[in-house]
Amino acid sequence: MKKITLVLSFIVTALSSQVFAQTATTNPTTGSDQVTLNVKLYPIINIEVASDQKAVDLVYDEIADYTGGVSNLKQNHLKVNSTGGFTVSVKANATQFTNADNTNTKTLDTNIIKLTAAAGTGATAGATVESNLALSTTAAPLISNVVGGFGQYFDVTYAAPAGLIDHYKKQDGQAYTQFTTTVIYEIVAN
Repeated sequence: MKKITLVLSFIVTALSSQVFAQTATTNPTTGSDQVTLNVKLYPIINIEVASDQKAVDLVYDEIADYTGGVSNLKQNHLKVNSTGGFTVSVKANATQFTNADNTNTKTLDTNIIKLTAAAGTGATAGATVESNLALSTTAAPLISNVVGGFGQYFDVTYAAPAGLIDHYKKQDGQAYTQFTTTVIYEIVAN
């Protein structure tokens, strides 16, 4: 009888273990798993010239302009977006201005133009800006900062010297003599 009880006890235990094991795998009440979450931060860096300021005119139309020079302040002229430190450089596309008037033999060097930058709206504190930087075909730093930020605006003043009276040449039907160059702004990460 002891043997039968022992065998029956063994069979009941084995069957109940199998039933519980099947219940646990076919109808679980708890469980867990995991996922790897990655946050990927890519560098962003760009510069934009204000869309309504794509042309800058330095106008000599008074005696004081010819004797004292002219300047044109463009507020919030450059917009910088950068995830980190940056340097904005400026250069001219040529050493001399072009003149649409082929009969005017006068040349005008681009390095007579001086640029001055200043913090505008939303500029991050600590930006380094240059004053009276001569325009050149070699890129030169105009603005730099060790920290980035989005929506940072910078003012730029373009200035031309006195004494350009000898470059004016009136043509029939022409209201003024115009010299033109392209100014290029570049931004790089620090």
